[in-house]
Amino acid sequence: MKKIISLVMVVIILGAVSFADITKPMLISEKLVPTLYEESKIDFEVNINDDEFTITIDENPTTGYMWEYKIGDENSIEYVSDNYIKPNTNLIGAGGKREFTFKTLKSSETLIEFNYKRSWEYESVEKLSLIIKNENGKIEISENNADNLVLYNNEIIDYDVELKIVDNITMLPLSFTLEKMGYEIKWNDETKSVEINKGAQWTSVKIGENSYFKNRMAPIELSSAPIIIEGRTMVPVEFFTEILLKGINIENGKISFDDYEMAFNSGYITEVNVKENGNISFTLSNTPESTDILDQIIIHTDNKNTVFNRFLKKGDYINTVCSQVTTMSIPAQTYAYIIY
Repeated sequence: MKKIISLVMVVIILGAVSFADITKPMLISEKLVPTLYEESKIDFEVNINDDEFTITIDENPTTGYMWEYKIGDENSIEYVSDNYIKPNTNLIGAGGKREFTFKTLKSSETLIEFNYKRSWEYESVEKLSLIIKNENGKIEISENNADNLVLYNNEIIDYDVELKIVDNITMLPLSFTLEKMGYEIKWNDETKSVEINKGAQWTSVKIGENSYFKNRMAPIELSSAPIIIEGRTMVPVEFFTEILLKGINIENGKISFDDYEMAFNSGYITEVNVKENGNISFTLSNTPESTDILDQIIIHTDNKNTVFNRFLKKGDYINTVCSQVTTMSIPAQTYAYIIY
């Protein structure tokens, strides 16, 4: 069993109900196309002035709730100011509006995410995710209702063929993703294969063959062979973490890649637990019937933030792409972004 344990340690406490076997369907939606902000369920206004734009949202700080923002790529957009506009009434407890002003710094496409919450609470009661596109000084703003986007280093990857779920496996377009990551790609029509290079890093994939090379080492299998959909080569999402060693974060269907390596844990499922909210945890060991807690690691998942590229079944051997944060508990515990 492969394990990478970070120096950062946390303690995870869970209560769970045990099941002998469990299967889990794919959780990432196929819907990726953003809708215009005029169709939003959250009332807000947009004002664009040259390279600056202002987002105005209803807010009532008397309740303790205020809007917070998070810029996806701070090299593309910078915060300028925010201002609370009081309501034009003397009615106690009436809400006003919050104005956020930002400035675009270069041509790019990235996200600004707004969360309506109390400062002392973790969960937001409302969320607003906006796609900010600056193309040669022309700013366009649309809303990402589904939150299902793919990004690299906080910049949105534009696809002409969207993410697909094929036989419960999340597949991403290969060439568009690799080009965004700076790889050179060579398609061989005779062999139906793709050769991929970036510096000393090399790999190749062949349509219909579940055999992936990592820097000319012996090939390994992933959850699916490469396939062609609408003229585009598609590979399972774990290709980019397992083969290209990219980092990944998944939040409400939004897949974000970066250049930090992940931790990997593999083994036999010896126990599966389901929490009351439906989230699943399971135990991996080097052998199918192991009861040695020193030989085990507990993997936690989240319905909104984990991709299940295969079903979970007690006794099966599986692979996981995990957070580098692992507990010092016995057995150790960590969180998985991809199961395959």
